[in-house]
Amino acid sequence: MAALRRSWIVLGLWLVSTVLAILFPTEIVNGHELFLNLSYLLGSLFVISYLWARFSLLGLRVTRRVHTPRTQVGRYAEETITIENYSVLPKLYLEVRDYSELPFHRAGRVLSGLAGRSQHSWVVRTPCYWRGRFRIGPLVLCSGDPFGLFLFQREMGFTSVLTVYPFTAELPAFFPPTAEHEGNAWQRRRTYDVTINAAGVRDYVPGDGFNRIHWPSSARVGRLIVKEFERDTLAEVWLFLDMERHVHIARQTVEGDAVGASAPPYVPLESPEPVPLIPATHEYAVASAASLARHFLLERNWPLGLVTYAHGQRRTSVQLDHGARQLDRLLALLAVLQPMGSVSLAQALEMENVYLTRNALLLIITPSVYDSQWVVAVQHLVWRGIRAVAVLIDPASFLPEGVAPGAAEAVSLALQNSGVPCSIVRLGDHLSEVLRLSRVDQPF
Repeated sequence: MAALRRSWIVLGLWLVSTVLAILFPTEIVNGHELFLNLSYLLGSLFVISYLWARFSLLGLRVTRRVHTPRTQVGRYAEETITIENYSVLPKLYLEVRDYSELPFHRAGRVLSGLAGRSQHSWVVRTPCYWRGRFRIGPLVLCSGDPFGLFLFQREMGFTSVLTVYPFTAELPAFFPPTAEHEGNAWQRRRTYDVTINAAGVRDYVPGDGFNRIHWPSSARVGRLIVKEFERDTLAEVWLFLDMERHVHIARQTVEGDAVGASAPPYVPLESPEPVPLIPATHEYAVASAASLARHFLLERNWPLGLVTYAHGQRRTSVQLDHGARQLDRLLALLAVLQPMGSVSLAQALEMENVYLTRNALLLIITPSVYDSQWVVAVQHLVWRGIRAVAVLIDPASFLPEGVAPGAAEAVSLALQNSGVPCSIVRLGDHLSEVLRLSRVDQPF
């Protein structure tokens, strides 16, 4: 706006001087060429400034390279930006403006004196506090003339997407109950369904699916060989993540606004967490779910799935699977989950009841400590022989002045009396310390 005002002032002075030179031609004849010279000066200044500002954005090439498309809360997002001037004319002044969605990502910079046939690069490292999927870019180049009359912009339209996974903590003291034994021995049963456990191979028979063919063995023996599968003898671990919108709360930021991506995170100084989490119950719930998923999938290699209702009444699930690929799928889903569900935890447990078997282990993560209906639903599942572990996110620690304390302890006591181990997570807790489960010799 300042450049626009200055350019209009110069244009107005040029018009005035031109009009005066035309109205008073006798001054020119008498040798007084003040108005005419002033008109030439201002006109030349206007044209030269325009051409200078316009040509300052020509002959430029911008390269933006994000080092990795995925990162994690507590780590850094890194990218390298290169501005190349492939023309022979130097660039006196360049401003790089960045319009990325990643919070605290300050990739903009002001360059001065970029010589011809040269380039300038810099690395941007941004700490990640918020999980989610963020657009990186676009970049806008701005330049003008030395007199500040004109300012032109050129948008570099290339963008990329950066996914920030939730924070995960190591859980060295979390020992889950094992699967039920029958007759003090594992019951291995063959099944025609394709599972995550291959038991052996056999000859192909008509009716076998092509996805069961083991091609390396078939090539070696010269005939079709198919894989046989068995039911999993380990516990089927299911994460139940409560994302009902009415049970989650967020602590206010320093500015007094609700926690959002546009505000800097408020982190208590007494927090022992090596990576500060956003002070909201859903962030602690997602971080707990991610930590438990990492523990079971990488450290124990147990099959794990996830069920949540985070978008109205729509069910979101990830089917059972093993390994790092399953963990990557879960973290990608958890990165974008927001508490927008309208299904309570008690209703979710009732709807999922028909899909749960005696070999299932439920990991229930919820801040709902004022609703006892889901506690009754968990007790009914325990009576059926299904094992459960609860992680309570204490809302009283996030809003101590507006929430009655003691509810989390009461729910934890009721669950433990029913044989359900329970951990309570409060604002500022170290997840690796509070997510603990003692080793037991007998399954409960």
